[in-house]
Amino acid sequence: MRSPYEHLWSLPVRVLDPDLDELTALLRSDRAPTWLVEVYPVHNWGLDPAGQIDPVIEELYREVWADCTDRVYLLRSVDRELAELPDC
Repeated sequence: MRSPYEHLWSLPVRVLDPDLDELTALLRSDRAPTWLVEVYPVHNWGLDPAGQIDPVIEELYREVWADCTDRVYLLRSVDRELAELPDC
């Protein structure tokens, strides 16, 4: 699957979207992805020192799965039937 956000790695984000303006605009748009998968916390490597993305994710997405490091979010405006989570 392709991502609608082209700066998925830390270096492109730091150089091309350092204030996360493009990411925030995408999440607030009608092109917002249905799912967000966070493999590393968004604050790893100091990518969002001002914490600008947290309120946007909290407003628009709900967490549907998490383990010790990964999280999966679903767009609040979308209704999906979720499978039961396996026992770990």
